[in-house]
Amino acid sequence: MKTVRGKYNEAIVYTDVVEDMALQQIKQLCDMEFAADARIRIMPDVHAGAGST
Repeated sequence: MKTVRGKYNEAIVYTDVVEDMALQQIKQLCDMEFAADARIRIMPDVHAGAGST
């Protein structure tokens, strides 16, 4: 399990095997102000997407 911390929030990723691009996308989400009060949880089948994981 990993924790990705950004400017406004943090995300818990329920796996240790994550693509670098997916981690970058999760970090970008955590850096966005609108995500400040959200509970961000990323499932083990995570992968990079077109703009967001």
